[in-house]
Amino acid sequence: MFLKIYRTFNIALLLLLSIGTINVAFANLGTLKEVLHTGYSDGWNGSIKSDEYWLENTNEPGAIRYYYAADSGNNGQRIISTKVLLDAADPYSEAGLLYGFDKSSRSYFLVNITASGTFTVTRRDSDGFNIIFEEYLDVNPTSFNSISIEENGNRLTFSVNNKSLGNVSHSAAGKGSVGIVAIGLGKFGFSDFVENASANSDQMSVNHQSRPSPNSNNRSLNTQPTAIAASRNPLDERFKTHSIRDEFGFEQPMEAMTIKMPESWEVKGAVQWYGKPSCALDVSIPKVHLKGTSSNGLQWVEVIPGGIWAWNTNFDAMPQMAKSEIVGCDARRIVDIQTFVNQYIPTIRPNAKTKSMRPRPDVIQEMMQEQAADFAKFRQQYPNMRVRPEAMEVQLSYDANGRTVNELLITIIMFLDQPGVDVYGGMSAVQTIAMAMGTVMTATVEGPANEILLKTIGDTIVNNQAYQSRLRQHFNQRTQQMAQATQRKMAANRAFRNNLAKSNNTAKTYSDILDSNMASWNKIQGMKDAGQSKLVDATLERTPWQTTYGETVYMPQQYQRVIQLPNDVFAGTNDNFFNPMNGTSLNQYQY
Repeated sequence: MFLKIYRTFNIALLLLLSIGTINVAFANLGTLKEVLHTGYSDGWNGSIKSDEYWLENTNEPGAIRYYYAADSGNNGQRIISTKVLLDAADPYSEAGLLYGFDKSSRSYFLVNITASGTFTVTRRDSDGFNIIFEEYLDVNPTSFNSISIEENGNRLTFSVNNKSLGNVSHSAAGKGSVGIVAIGLGKFGFSDFVENASANSDQMSVNHQSRPSPNSNNRSLNTQPTAIAASRNPLDERFKTHSIRDEFGFEQPMEAMTIKMPESWEVKGAVQWYGKPSCALDVSIPKVHLKGTSSNGLQWVEVIPGGIWAWNTNFDAMPQMAKSEIVGCDARRIVDIQTFVNQYIPTIRPNAKTKSMRPRPDVIQEMMQEQAADFAKFRQQYPNMRVRPEAMEVQLSYDANGRTVNELLITIIMFLDQPGVDVYGGMSAVQTIAMAMGTVMTATVEGPANEILLKTIGDTIVNNQAYQSRLRQHFNQRTQQMAQATQRKMAANRAFRNNLAKSNNTAKTYSDILDSNMASWNKIQGMKDAGQSKLVDATLERTPWQTTYGETVYMPQQYQRVIQLPNDVFAGTNDNFFNPMNGTSLNQYQY
């Protein structure tokens, strides 16, 4: 079936991929409807409720998430507007319009309402973030308020709820892409996005970053359903071959695979490298997003990337794990596929009815057979880890624009359980690393989901052997580095516990306690004088690198080289042959 595609991105068990979903129209979000993403991605949850798009961030203060449409070409003559709502306790949270986005320089304007009720216009460029206009408002941010920008050349007039607030002239105004943006902790609602000139939907994009240090995550394929009307059987059509490429590449862009779909279908696909910077597993693996849509819109087949998270049964260890450069992934209490599905389905299909749900051991058996050599190698490298692959099939139905959509979904997750202790020698615990390998879906409007179509398309996948070989070389190297780093941490933990048990320095008198406290204080001061920052970085096995923006990004200590890729993605490597065409080699930060 579709499992052949896993071979292309096989790092033992780190295989992330999928086929699946359909698209529901975003009725009131205009030109952004092709790029708005639902589900969980890098700390943000996206969802649709009625005609509104919602973003929620509960973990990352200062994080920025924005979506934009390509420049319409009517520079200096546009009116851009949206309605926005902020449900945020953090007064520094903001939401509103992204304006004047320049993809090459990563510069833009943020035209926002804050959770404290202030209207701000912030310019982001090579000098960082700078507020250029600010006005206090008499509005309730927890209700929808309209924001608009009117261009007159490079002069911008701002309005909130149809009330003019003032204007600003700027040399960078009157051009660039526009969209929506949310910043900080909270829940943010958007509706009625309008640009008075239509944008080129083929160039739309989405970005996630943190403020002030950006970390982008571009995805250009919509994963929400759009119901159109009745179709012919796609299996009766001639199939056409499509090439799926990794444009970032290694030494150069490479074809990753080919796939065949019905000749009349529209097919989009790409291989991208992104992930949470602190999660070494996530940033090590390329993500495939592939979508095929029938010409009349009745059926979809799509490949959607998965994700990685972690959990520890010793809750006291969670803060340590979240900061770890080895793990460092999002902490989520999901250690079985039933829990995952129960949380995942309402997120991607908030109004769907679950018709049936059943485990799919046959999918796991097929995958284990296909990847037998890699599973054996993984167990050899990680003998203490228990491997728990699980698969679940779910059949859904829901309404899309007055029509019934039937969808079949298969989710595959690899759970890796490892016994251990916290770094202070505390109680025993089980740490689980979970890797969502993807969600397989096929859907039909006003008809049954066509699993035969999904299998037929999956069977046409052909992996590029040259790309697969280069990818495996990269993966093997990263696996060895991560294993070595894990062993160093375990050895340090054992040494700490042994020294603790053998210590003869236990204070026995009040005077001993005072002397011990004073000695500890003197030691801390000495550490600061010697360069506390450098010591902390060494302790955490991380190295600071200076980005092209003059900012600092931390990467695991084992990397001898760090490459800054487009969209502010950072790749650590010891591979001298890893020289992507669009990458910039960084220098280590000097203390």
